[in-house]
Amino acid sequence: SIKILCDKHYVYLETLRIDGAQLTDRALDFIAQCHQLRKLMIEFCTNMTGANFSIPSKNNFHKLEQLYLSTLNNISSKSFQLLFNKNCTFKYLHSLTLGECHMIDDNCVRLIVQCCPHLIDLTCSSAYGITDEGFNEIVTHCNQLRYFTLTGCHQIYGEILLDVPEKYLKSIEYLNLDKCNKIDDIILIELFQRKKFISIVNSYGSLIEL
Repeated sequence: SIKILCDKHYVYLETLRIDGAQLTDRALDFIAQCHQLRKLMIEFCTNMTGANFSIPSKNNFHKLEQLYLSTLNNISSKSFQLLFNKNCTFKYLHSLTLGECHMIDDNCVRLIVQCCPHLIDLTCSSAYGITDEGFNEIVTHCNQLRYFTLTGCHQIYGEILLDVPEKYLKSIEYLNLDKCNKIDDIILIELFQRKKFISIVNSYGSLIEL
């Protein structure tokens, strides 16, 4: 069905959402011909391995503005690095969601930061391999971020947030660090006091208030 859809509508298709355990890596081969895509959502495709994740980075999706990947449990860190490789720039991508993509690690984050220089909205959940090294990459390089959700990452202490917004993330409006239980509430409370017009969710899932 994906082949039929893409063969018929590839010339003008701008938004595509696919989900389902029955879909495999082959689906991405068909999607790659849709060069006008601005919004792509792939979720619950548990049979995908990411072996051909280099396809989107070969200038196929040069107009992509929003990318949503969720519950792709069999995608390895190396496959994500194929997608976000150093030879590719998603120059129009402003919204990136990586939900329940457990194999995202610091190496992936470093490439994401390089490939997606204009991110405004970044969500990453349950990426257990991300440490302060990857977190710091995001904070120091994603200067346009306004909405940042990083949940379920248990290796992050977040001390670099002491330099927000004076040095980094000057435009941040929303910060969600639910279940990042190594981040001290004091850091978040002080950030809330320094930054006007910001909403912060702490590691307990509670909104910071004074």
